[in-house]
Amino acid sequence: MRLAIGTRLGNFEIVSGIGAGAMGEVYRAHDTVLRRDVAIKIVHPELYEHPDSLARLRREARALAALNHPHIAAIYGVEEAAGIRGLVLELVNGPTLADLLAARRLPLNVALQTASQVAEALEAAHERGILHRDLKPANIKIATEGGVKVLDFGLAKDVAAMVVGTASETSTRASVATAEGTLLGTPAYMSPEQARGMAVDKRSDIWAFGCVLFEMLSGRLPFQGGSPLDTLAAIVEREPNWTVLPDDLPAGVRRLLTRCLQKDVRRRLRDIGDARLDLEEASRAEHPIAGPVATLTRFSHVGRALALLAAGAAVGALAVAMSRPARLSQAASEVRFSIALPDDERVAATTLGALALSPDSRTIVYVAPWGSTTQLLRRSVDTGTVSAIQGTAGATTPFFSPDGEWIAFFADDLLKKIPVRGGTPVPVCNAPDGLGGTWNPTGTIVFASATGAGLQQVSANGGSPVRATTLDVSRGEFSHRWPQFLPDGDTLLFTVGSVGEWDDAEIVAQTMSSGRRTLILKGGTYPRYLASGHLAYAHDQAIWVSAFDVSRLTLSGSPTRVLDQVTTSVDGAAQFSVSPSGSVVYQPSAPLSAKRLIVVDSSGPTPLAAAPHAYVSPRVAPNGRSVLLGVGGKEEHVWSYDLTEGTLRQLTFEASNRSPIWSADGQRVTFASNRLGAMNLFTVPMAGDGPAERLTTTDSLQLPGSWSPDGELLAFVEQDPSTGRDIWLLRRNGERTAWAKSEADESAPRFSHDGTRIAYVSNASGQPEVYVRAVNGSGPARRVSISGGSEPVWRRDADALYFRSYGKVFEVATSGAPRMVFDGAAEPGTFDAAGYDVIGNTGRLLMIASSSSNVLSELRVILNWRSVTPSSPSPSTAAR
Repeated sequence: MRLAIGTRLGNFEIVSGIGAGAMGEVYRAHDTVLRRDVAIKIVHPELYEHPDSLARLRREARALAALNHPHIAAIYGVEEAAGIRGLVLELVNGPTLADLLAARRLPLNVALQTASQVAEALEAAHERGILHRDLKPANIKIATEGGVKVLDFGLAKDVAAMVVGTASETSTRASVATAEGTLLGTPAYMSPEQARGMAVDKRSDIWAFGCVLFEMLSGRLPFQGGSPLDTLAAIVEREPNWTVLPDDLPAGVRRLLTRCLQKDVRRRLRDIGDARLDLEEASRAEHPIAGPVATLTRFSHVGRALALLAAGAAVGALAVAMSRPARLSQAASEVRFSIALPDDERVAATTLGALALSPDSRTIVYVAPWGSTTQLLRRSVDTGTVSAIQGTAGATTPFFSPDGEWIAFFADDLLKKIPVRGGTPVPVCNAPDGLGGTWNPTGTIVFASATGAGLQQVSANGGSPVRATTLDVSRGEFSHRWPQFLPDGDTLLFTVGSVGEWDDAEIVAQTMSSGRRTLILKGGTYPRYLASGHLAYAHDQAIWVSAFDVSRLTLSGSPTRVLDQVTTSVDGAAQFSVSPSGSVVYQPSAPLSAKRLIVVDSSGPTPLAAAPHAYVSPRVAPNGRSVLLGVGGKEEHVWSYDLTEGTLRQLTFEASNRSPIWSADGQRVTFASNRLGAMNLFTVPMAGDGPAERLTTTDSLQLPGSWSPDGELLAFVEQDPSTGRDIWLLRRNGERTAWAKSEADESAPRFSHDGTRIAYVSNASGQPEVYVRAVNGSGPARRVSISGGSEPVWRRDADALYFRSYGKVFEVATSGAPRMVFDGAAEPGTFDAAGYDVIGNTGRLLMIASSSSNVLSELRVILNWRSVTPSSPSPSTAAR
């Protein structure tokens, strides 16, 4: 719901709209009591009943209120009236630093004093234990009233509330899992530790500050690539081009930049206050002026000339960027992440195509609901920013021009095109009910239209379409649709439909110059050629891949199912798009077994932002900041979920992978996998920068349970044909010892936090109960549950543990009776047998709950897609 101009919210009257964000709209409003203008961030009404969203609102308010500083945009209050809730914020007029840098680099004196004020803002935040974590020019305003204002501290968290550690540590430590690569910040400003998915602290803000300062001084980013992955690779592997800095740059500032941009966090500048002092000294010595306010104000009021300069520079930069061939770093690994879409940004429910990924993999354009119709949204993969493409009302089935500068779409019974960055839509030709289109480098568009039956072609500059393919009615063909040009720009892939389900249609290739048609396969739809030399297509709500010889137009080997639960439609469309640079975006469909993640404390359950999935086996990291999860499907895989940022990252891709656990230091993940035969134990670095190491070799099924605190012992479960499930200990040197092996089933071993005991489950009494026993085997096992128990989890801050029993969670000290702390029956749908864990030493429980919705407001992105040929095809696929 958007507020109309003049709407009253308490003492505030809405004056105009400013923009929109993930949680709602931002408006300019007038305070009728204090008689001043403010900014109000309104939360979507649909989110009012979601405790997690309201909790985020309150957290943002508390974080901002703690940062009372002249260079940080202030908060005035939280307003609730007439069923509407929002933050009342300081209204900061003026351009962003990004606006200024789009026109030119800053003069040296302006850059130094702007950076000094930004450093002062960060210093104030760091002193209160708060990180920014997304510092970039777009979050820095040059206020027309004077001075710099740093925006968007709403994503920062109070470190003391997040970190498990000593009092001296909590003021400087925070965490964010950034291995999703481009989602959790802006790649060009991410630190190496963020790019590797490692823990971060205030020194990551210092790195971002160094990137911003470098850009102000040189007009260029210190690290840049042709794709998000290239940018991340540059951050990790390469040095900035120091020669682009001004020749007259003071030596002290150059030295400061090198200290801020040290890849080794241990050698990086440790306190942003030191940077402020260095900048102030350099500014006084080199360019003594009254202050940056007047200069910056002049900068922001040059007027139309500066606006035209900025626009020209932006267009020129875009043209240069788009003219370069897209390139992925050869050393880059595949990166997968999901994007949770707010209600006002979700993909529209349509039977037609809804997604398009730009040739350079940096922009996603998709169809979103807009009132009673639709419009196109443009989302940056680099920054996560979203904006509507004006003039696209009623749009369906977008597709990019080869240079990425234009987006074509169908609306109003026309094929149209519009500049990706916005502009006036240009009609190309009549095209009622478009069913897919493709654009080749010579400027020819081929498209499918419901009334045309066969494919049609037209110049991208407009004109009357002519026939590109002809239906063979003798074979029962009634439609050609979902075309894609192959790299030669002359051969088309497309789907041929006859009477029946599109899922069993034919995929063919036809050369336009000769008219020669080749049958590629029967039993699929929506073909897409991959630069890796494969053909991808949709079938059975999944994407299948087969090796494809593009010169001979032949497949080799058996098709393999590579992506499950991809949204498809009865018209043969798949919400799936690939780029020439080797990346993919798709919309997953909701599995019937989809569940939600919730946090339970004394105030009850709070849902997390993670989209519903078939979650199982959660394990919270030792630092309490992220969680490992099994995510089911045709094959179960290991994912991580960042509790701070609310983002998912897939960690395993081949075969089936189950029961992930953390190493004692949180740097590695151990799991069971059948990738080499039986379900044995493997471990991989959490940062994703190394291969999987096999820990055991046996024909028996094994599942990991827990690492000892010193990392010397791994307790795991092994299935024995004669004794059932037993608990074994594996030493780091490979030595195995049977720890609990009997006629009963023993499972779920968890080391205590002092490493002296193991809690586990045994059915020796006739039903599963929780026991505790010394690791060295001395003394008898002590039963701690009373009438059934499973899933023991030790508290991190006390000599006590939790266990589950028939939908309830109990807490029990090592000496004492169990005490119920959560009753699942009292909270219907908020507890599931799929597992739970404890978050840090807070006493809060992370649980898997049944989902009340089968709709996923989510996009999934795969950068540098390499997992297109799993080790073995599905039996059903091979048969086809």
